Amino acid sequence: MSTSSALADTARSVVVRTPSGSRRAFFRSKVHRDLVVLQCRNKLKERLLDRYLSVGHMECRVIRKRSFLPVLTKWAEVNVTNNPREPDTDPHIIPTPVLSSSELKRAVSDDVEVEWLMERLRLPQKEDCVRRHPYYPKIMDKPMPQFPYTPYQLEMLRDFYGLIKWPWSDWWPKAGKEKKPVPR
Repeated sequence: MSTSSALADTARSVVVRTPSGSRRAFFRSKVHRDLVVLQCRNKLKERLLDRYLSVGHMECRVIRKRSFLPVLTKWAEVNVTNNPREPDTDPHIIPTPVLSSSELKRAVSDDVEVEWLMERLRLPQKEDCVRRHPYYPKIMDKPMPQFPYTPYQLEMLRDFYGLIKWPWSDWWPKAGKEKKPVPR
């Protein structure tokens, strides 16, 4: 057997069986399928972290743990098996094969926090009990000139902020000058 025929055998498409039972070739090799699974796992992890928003939340810490990685991988494998062209990465829907998988059972028996997280993931999004980002007016997002001002920035500050006197020396009382009382 020549090397070219051996390479041709490994480059053949991997046949995927869809949920309806039909067979279809999508992946070029097992490595291609593994790559799609890993991409789906990373996207799923990103979406789960976005669901809980903050870096300091306990959920985010558990999602990043090594003991939760096999569960994420199994979740991604199930999603890729169900739809190889566009795997679903919705963090609110846990597929039933993941809930009954040996990877989840092993991770739950090894780490109590993974069990707690899986219970949290089963809750609807409204019951996440996560503080959402507060609303800030858009004026807070405006970029402002920073201190050593260029002449253009200083002129702009003088014109734009008319009530604020730039430089401050116009505004402060001068030494040696006293305020005169206002005549009645």
